[in-house]
Amino acid sequence: MGKGSRKFEIIGGKGFKARLAPLGRWRWPVFAIVSAFILAAGVSPIALLGYQSVMLIDGQYGLSNLTLHYWIGPSDPAIAFGSPGLFRSAAILGGAWNSIRFAVTASFIAALVGLVIGYIVVRRRKSWLSKLLNQISFLPYLFPGIAFGAMYLSMFAVRRGPVPALYGTFALIVLVAVVKRLPYTTRTGSSAIAQIGQELEEAAALQGASWLNRLRHIVIPLATSGIVSGMMVTFVGLMRTLAPIILLITPSTRVLMTMAYRYAEDDITQLSNALVLFVTLITIVGELIVWRLGRGRLSRMREGGH
Repeated sequence: MGKGSRKFEIIGGKGFKARLAPLGRWRWPVFAIVSAFILAAGVSPIALLGYQSVMLIDGQYGLSNLTLHYWIGPSDPAIAFGSPGLFRSAAILGGAWNSIRFAVTASFIAALVGLVIGYIVVRRRKSWLSKLLNQISFLPYLFPGIAFGAMYLSMFAVRRGPVPALYGTFALIVLVAVVKRLPYTTRTGSSAIAQIGQELEEAAALQGASWLNRLRHIVIPLATSGIVSGMMVTFVGLMRTLAPIILLITPSTRVLMTMAYRYAEDDITQLSNALVLFVTLITIVGELIVWRLGRGRLSRMREGGH
């Protein structure tokens, strides 16, 4: 639609159609090459981490050196400075809950904020506000993670006017995560909004629907793919994030990746590797849950909007 044929608008919010490319006799060679690459780049490192996490003494690969202490072992002063196994450590389990709560909350807020900014950028593309928001939303991507966290630490370490000191609170690390992921969620939100015809909103406006009602009953139900994609991208990124929040973490707000970093610093690499594998497992499970529940709820919202 419009000038040229690069822009298109649809109703369902899905902006692509999968197409199979027949490879003929090259099908099996391509399959073998892709499988070998996945095995070397993805499966092998995870398998090595898993093997290292069951070594009693790091670097000794004999079967007699294998142990499950770093997973389920009790506290032993002779091993890992007395640190218990992953599933016996109250600190690690508390960090797992903090990680899940942090990633889910921040990904949900970031997806909604990204959708609203994407709406303004697309629908008001010729205005100065749209151009300004588009540029500002990209700025967090330009700052190194440590520097970004340090800026927020300096801003919220003490009370500034009506804004209380947020250092040491869960709200601060969520705020940092939401802002840091805006370059990604804004792009997914803009892509979703660009595929929804503005005529639908114009028809609703003629019937007296406010902007919030149009957003709730038309835009959000039709932008389900963009919202879920933004949540998934943010959730996966935040579960493994470290640099932006490492300076803001306190004992009450520590997450799994910061704990893995501390264990690696203390040369307890087996426990650190076990934590990385635990984060990987939680991320995969969480991604599937976000996808299924998010699509299910938003689909019901879409049906209610229709």
